Amino acid sequence: MQVLSVEDVAGLKYYRLQDEKGQAFIAEPLFYAKKPKSRLTAEIVREIEGIIRKRKNLLEHPAYIRYEGVELINGEYCLLRRGEDLYQPLYVKAREERPVLEEASEWMLTLGELASMAEAAGINWPVISPASLYLSGDKSLKVMDPDISMQLLKYREPEEANLMEIYLAPEVFRDNIRDQQSLLYSAGVIMYYLFTGELPYNTGTVSDYNKSDLVHEILNIAPLEPAYLNPELAPGLNSFIMQLLQKERGERIKNWQDFLQDLRSIKAAGLYASKEEREEFAARAEKVIKKARRKKGYINFWRKKWKPLAIVCSIVLFLYLVSLFTAVDPYVNKDTLPEEVVEYFYLAIDKKNTALLDESSEMDLKYLDRMVASIHVIESMQSAYNFGGEEQKEGVFGIQDLQISKVDDYPTYRAEYRFYFYIEDEEKFYSGEISSGEDYLQRYEVKMTDLLKLEQIKGIWQVVSVEGSLENLIEGKIMELLE
Repeated sequence: MQVLSVEDVAGLKYYRLQDEKGQAFIAEPLFYAKKPKSRLTAEIVREIEGIIRKRKNLLEHPAYIRYEGVELINGEYCLLRRGEDLYQPLYVKAREERPVLEEASEWMLTLGELASMAEAAGINWPVISPASLYLSGDKSLKVMDPDISMQLLKYREPEEANLMEIYLAPEVFRDNIRDQQSLLYSAGVIMYYLFTGELPYNTGTVSDYNKSDLVHEILNIAPLEPAYLNPELAPGLNSFIMQLLQKERGERIKNWQDFLQDLRSIKAAGLYASKEEREEFAARAEKVIKKARRKKGYINFWRKKWKPLAIVCSIVLFLYLVSLFTAVDPYVNKDTLPEEVVEYFYLAIDKKNTALLDESSEMDLKYLDRMVASIHVIESMQSAYNFGGEEQKEGVFGIQDLQISKVDDYPTYRAEYRFYFYIEDEEKFYSGEISSGEDYLQRYEVKMTDLLKLEQIKGIWQVVSVEGSLENLIEGKIMELLE
């Protein structure tokens, strides 16, 4: 083989070659970012050659990149293919400029056709990721066999190819299931990016965000509907992408044939939203995006605060056992007036005083009870570590400006107050501009009103029911307070 030239396309190196018969070839080095050790190199080359040999004539779709083999060119192991066309990574092109809907939908149809052909041939790719996707000179999709791209994942650029987790379906993490259903999910992630310019889950830009955070989002948090990021998407196209990203396998599109049929129908009906639909999504977009970020920040914040849960539970249990053998006069007794019990009830929430919360109420406080207990220990530990430092003015959450009044249905009381809480500010957190771990916390404040009913139990007034804003905290629906 004679090397005619060496060319660069979006960071990819290509050799233009010619054999003794004058036929043109393109050679692409296997390794870019780093090179494996010699023995590992030999294993990778052997695996790739095996894939090429088995599938060269098995997948004859024009989008499938058919390699001739692996050749040593100028001291580099290279994938060799016939022709003169140089391919550009799809995601590089998509980053530079969001593709038009017709273009992106055509790429996804091509990918679906190839995946359907692979399934019929008994090929089960582990995942479809950007590492496999390229564009030819005429902007048609070209696909490197995902099994080949997986072999090269650690040794190639661009950087997106290394973040494989975001393209894996929830069942891969839960049960290590990799099949056509999980591949359809991968296609949904790719489609989401092509049609919006954003990934459905945060990949993080600061050290505090790691892959465990990403996996937690994939397993537990629904992505924002793509039409809120790109209001041009027709409702049918928006729903199609969301169906691909369903966390439960049974709720996803069933197979590649349905994928192709549905997407072709959507394309025929129109990929673009009507003027009224665009205006509706655009009007709601800012509010919905902010709400989604607050909810995600809330979940991430509490998840991280609950990491030392075993320690927290142990400490709480220990303190409880100690309290059983320690004589402490209760705040609430037979002489305590009903309105004082209500005041103690809210004081217990504000100060995270579990004992006082038990004394003042006789009801199942569910999530609120657990939240008070765990945050009490966390704030106590923070105060201990902050010994000698600046005193913290506010806790993770609290109550201010409490006003209590009687209502006609005695002994029922109305409580009005301001409830504040801190959660992650997604924009600050991922901006990379924060200077400390607390700088990305955003304070929220809500006016709340409750009706509390009291009864005498063994001669002591206690709260037996709560109606109103506090019900959201009891049920663990803190973000509902912001609606």
